[in-house]
Amino acid sequence: MLSTWGLTKEYAGQTVIDGVSFELVPGTVTALLGPVGAGKSTLLRMICGLTTPTEGTAQIGGRAFAEWPNPAQVAGVLLDAVPAHPGRTGLMELTIAAWRSGLPRRRAVEAAERVGLADVLREPMTEYSLGRRVRLGLARAMLANPPALILDNPLRGLEPDAIGAVRAVLRGHAQRGGTVLMTAGTLTEVDKTADRVLVLDGGRILADGALSYLTASERCLVRAADMAKLGKVLLGAEIVVRPGVDGHLSAHASVDRVSEVAYRAGLPLVGLRNEQMGIDDLVLRLTAGARR
Repeated sequence: MLSTWGLTKEYAGQTVIDGVSFELVPGTVTALLGPVGAGKSTLLRMICGLTTPTEGTAQIGGRAFAEWPNPAQVAGVLLDAVPAHPGRTGLMELTIAAWRSGLPRRRAVEAAERVGLADVLREPMTEYSLGRRVRLGLARAMLANPPALILDNPLRGLEPDAIGAVRAVLRGHAQRGGTVLMTAGTLTEVDKTADRVLVLDGGRILADGALSYLTASERCLVRAADMAKLGKVLLGAEIVVRPGVDGHLSAHASVDRVSEVAYRAGLPLVGLRNEQMGIDDLVLRLTAGARR
């Protein structure tokens, strides 16, 4: 189990993490979301013992991370993409990391296979894209098969064909009883990956729950053959609209409401779906709700 109690961090009198408490149980993937500057990376660094909290504690398996004799066997950590060391291959990087943790060399190849890097292990790291270096960092974090993974934005910079593979790795780790805590830059990145979402803003947890629940929105994307008439019909029903994506209108109403209005107007629709919120929209809604 990974848990925090009242974690607080102040810099020069400014509170950047404010009394954060949560518990993560085995078998789950939890995503930490929030806008730039919300404090996500600082929170992860405190959990890993790299930044000292002003107040509060963080534990993994009942101890502070740094108190374990071999922390890498308790939690795998990825806070940055692996630097591209000149003259070093991916295999060399993983082999050195395995040696430092007292692990056999074969773990390097096994970890690379998990994240889809087996075919490029012998290539120079200077030729790796950002996505490959992120995956290399994930492989390094998993060398010791630790029960917990703490990952800062592990899907950033990934090639499209690699995103699904990494998602499968994270889901597989949870299904085998592991615990994953990851940050992400967009809601799309955690869709189909996370069981639970913690929304952080201003150093505080604003919300905690399933992504589908937190992003349930009274907005939808709608399209008709006659878009001009569609706009007039919706405005006539006092539904606020604005330009959407892919030729749709974004309507500030539920799918059922828009469908009913279009039906009563005799206007066939060719597209209608819920509009997923972005992180900034979600944070804005949560902060507005907190002020009520």
